[in-house]
Amino acid sequence: MRLLARYLGWRTSRARPPLSLAETAARYGAVAFLIGAAILAIPVVQGYREGPVFPVLDPSPWEALKQMGREMRMEAE
Repeated sequence: MRLLARYLGWRTSRARPPLSLAETAARYGAVAFLIGAAILAIPVVQGYREGPVFPVLDPSPWEALKQMGREMRMEAE
């Protein structure tokens, strides 16, 4: 209970007006964009680390992104 009382005291001392719907949506949109970009970067990094040695295994979108990473590796060398 003491922890809750401390939190509520802190919260009321730092009171701000509530965010508008547009500001809240912009914040959630930015977080969603960052998560999506991180997910799309995973296969590109995997392909870059594998290099041009590994062949294309199947024609999936994941493999296409890995191939893009492999091509980036070939251009970098």
